[in-house]
Amino acid sequence: MHNLVDNLLLKQSIDADNYTADANGTGVDTKGHHVLLAVISAGDVVGDDADETYTIKLQESSDDGSSDTYADITGASVSIPRDGDNEPYYIELTGLGVDHERYIRAVLDVGGTTPAIDVSVVFALGQADRAPVTQDN
Repeated sequence: MHNLVDNLLLKQSIDADNYTADANGTGVDTKGHHVLLAVISAGDVVGDDADETYTIKLQESSDDGSSDTYADITGASVSIPRDGDNEPYYIELTGLGVDHERYIRAVLDVGGTTPAIDVSVVFALGQADRAPVTQDN
């Protein structure tokens, strides 16, 4: 159990696509894990105007938004600059199960006149209560 596949659970939150508007990612159940690393893959930033903005932030909920609306996690965001295409970005979140709600999702906020960005967000959940973890695929 000294390899990554046995110790990190990978979950997609925002599917790889070209986005021209805000997008909410899929909520991920973090039960049984203590650390989350959001791996953001920013492809082409293709907005035509200089006023475009792109931010990935993390939100939390105790019940995947059923009755507890998702809320922003303070300090858990990253801005992607217009010249930051084809670069990886990261957000680390510690204290899962203690300092944060059970479900975490990524959210893409875009702004400006004609924003367009290729992006995806995958969560790597670590420090599992039980290993090896079981991947979905």
